[in-house]
Amino acid sequence: MIWLIVALLLGLNVSPAAAAGAKATHSTLLYQHFFPAWNPYLQDYLQNACREQIANYRNATFSDPRTSYTVLDCLLKQFPEFRKAEMSAAAVVLGLAPTILQMISPRPSDTAMVALRRPVLALLLSAAAPATSCPPPGQYAERLQALARPLPPQVRGCFPYTAPRVLGYHERAAAAVVSAAQYAAALAAAANSAYRTYQLCVWTVCTFVPTRVYLPALWHAAVVLLHAGGWLAMLLSLRPSPPTPPAPRRPGPWGKVSRMLGREVMPGAFAEKLPVESRDGPALGFSLMTMALYVGVPIHILYGTMVLSSLAFVSAVDSLGVVAWYALSAVVSKGVVYFECAGIQAVASESLATAQAGQQMSGQSGPKAVVYFECAGIQAVASESLVTAQAGQQMSGQSGPYAQPSQPDVLARQTFNRTLSKPALKEVAPWLVIIRVSSLIIWPQSLATP
Repeated sequence: MIWLIVALLLGLNVSPAAAAGAKATHSTLLYQHFFPAWNPYLQDYLQNACREQIANYRNATFSDPRTSYTVLDCLLKQFPEFRKAEMSAAAVVLGLAPTILQMISPRPSDTAMVALRRPVLALLLSAAAPATSCPPPGQYAERLQALARPLPPQVRGCFPYTAPRVLGYHERAAAAVVSAAQYAAALAAAANSAYRTYQLCVWTVCTFVPTRVYLPALWHAAVVLLHAGGWLAMLLSLRPSPPTPPAPRRPGPWGKVSRMLGREVMPGAFAEKLPVESRDGPALGFSLMTMALYVGVPIHILYGTMVLSSLAFVSAVDSLGVVAWYALSAVVSKGVVYFECAGIQAVASESLATAQAGQQMSGQSGPKAVVYFECAGIQAVASESLVTAQAGQQMSGQSGPYAQPSQPDVLARQTFNRTLSKPALKEVAPWLVIIRVSSLIIWPQSLATP
């Protein structure tokens, strides 16, 4: 999408005469079409009252490069006063658009988290919203530190944090559907924003520089640079996690490309945990990037406010439509970013929970030795008791102490009457210890010799 915006900037600055080889003095893209509400009136003014001025403007080799000013002045003279008042109201709406959009658009720290695994998707989401806000410097570290701790109980069962568990039963099909939906939404949002920017460039006229067409496109393209600065700040605030043995083999060039493509198309809710962690202490480059964002974001909003509020020949209804379409793209972009970041955090939380459970079940010392020793003793005593009971029943029938087994013996027989494999023993080992201790406390007489 960044190449589309660059192509738009270059195309808006090239006139047909220049493309044909003649030396052009100005662009001729303006005054060809306007927003629907006023397009019939303006076209009528151009064909009648402003015929000479528009003819000079459409001649790209006309000697006066400032002929666009004469066309603008002629159209404003033909406009009635109530139309000018409505145009002022539309200018207020458009001027507030950058401030409104930055409230609902994703931050650079949000898209930076997505870019760690899926840079192409993050680029589309960055271009979908033409405004952004500056995140606090600590938010980058908070994003990374959130991957090192489990989810809070109040959000663990809420969507979209439950997506890995709910959709995990059909992982491949669900991952393909989710990834396709994310790219479709991001492409649609980015294309919608690019088209609205094109309308503002070609269907309007900037009153303080009517000879320049690309000013709204420059405002839109600058937001991608701000997000790129956020990505760089994120990279400067993290470090790779220490690899777990055995260390993976380094792939070749084709292997790296395959891994990059695999990460790009795999949603965060179905991927592995990001092997990164927060860096200890701020880096100089990180401080410089956050400082640049603190300066760049307000300048970007100020520039957008100045340019959009200076656009002429936009009705109040058309201005509301433009802002609404921009807001729709921003909301879609924010939703995709939120879902992706929630999936990344949910996968990290489940990975931490699994690692903690594995440490409790298969630690290399301490609890493991105690559990294995106790379980082995319980299994040996139960097995010996069952063998003795079977031998006694064969020798003396159903009489004797084993004719009416006590409650602990029945529980022991039901529990240990089958052979436990080592994986099964690891799973039931804590429960076996609880059963053994409970039998010692509740029925101590069961240990006496019958």
